[in-house]
Amino acid sequence: MRIAVIGGGIVGSLIARELTRYTADVLLFEKEPDIGWGVTKANSAIVHGGFHETPGTKRASFCVEGNMLYEGLSRELDVPFKRIGAYVVALSDDELPTLHELYEQGLQNGVPGLEMHDRETVLAREPHLNPSVIAGLWSPSVGITEPWSLAIAAVENATHNGLDLHVAEGVTSISVVDAHVTQVITEKSAYEVDAVVNAAGLFSDRVAEMVGLSEPILFPRRGEYALLDKKIGRVVSSVIFPTPDALSKGILVVPTIDGGILLGPTAEDLSAGKKEATETTRVGVHQAIEGARRLVP
Repeated sequence: MRIAVIGGGIVGSLIARELTRYTADVLLFEKEPDIGWGVTKANSAIVHGGFHETPGTKRASFCVEGNMLYEGLSRELDVPFKRIGAYVVALSDDELPTLHELYEQGLQNGVPGLEMHDRETVLAREPHLNPSVIAGLWSPSVGITEPWSLAIAAVENATHNGLDLHVAEGVTSISVVDAHVTQVITEKSAYEVDAVVNAAGLFSDRVAEMVGLSEPILFPRRGEYALLDKKIGRVVSSVIFPTPDALSKGILVVPTIDGGILLGPTAEDLSAGKKEATETTRVGVHQAIEGARRLVP
């Protein structure tokens, strides 16, 4: 059997690695010059706990289960991972109901070790936080990693297992005969296949269109970050979330795996045609910094 995986981000890379454990010819296509150049390289690098997710959804169950797999995965692929925990902090009484809602959601989702902490406990653990903090939700299972390194390591492992890797080779069409995939056509050649795994991330709707599927349409949300110089030191020891709003989880303060501090992201909804609008703006960076200052003045 010949299986084509389209997309060399963290999802496609790990799927390709898993498939190469079996008796199959596996091909991985990535349109960029290297692995992990899409959303995989442009996120907060957080391994989430699962308390933000709606109970009863696949997203919730996958988040909690996936979190628990990270220690083993990082050992197998020799990729850094640290379980540093996270606080969601409330800075006013108005935010307390949302904090308790997240706590209850987390319990329903099976997130381990959740605790509600008062102001004194939070500030004892994170003394640089805004002194206006009145409570915090503590989640010890939250971790940090390098998703781009994980994707690269997964592909290196899969290549040792026989993966046929094609970078800088975007898929342009897929042939379907009698409801069966028969061929993947790229910018360079055509490949006979028996199955396709669509792991194209933000562009997976365009891949779906190649086989006649019009849904779902994916609309990008652009987030901008500010990365602080390492000389500033560890102003926080865990991931710091604000109380979320209806749009997003908010602007965070995140320790990075290599000793830096990441501020962000902002959240700007774009049209479906602006999937490649990755530019950084002065307004966005300013917003990330000011949002983080609300948590760590």
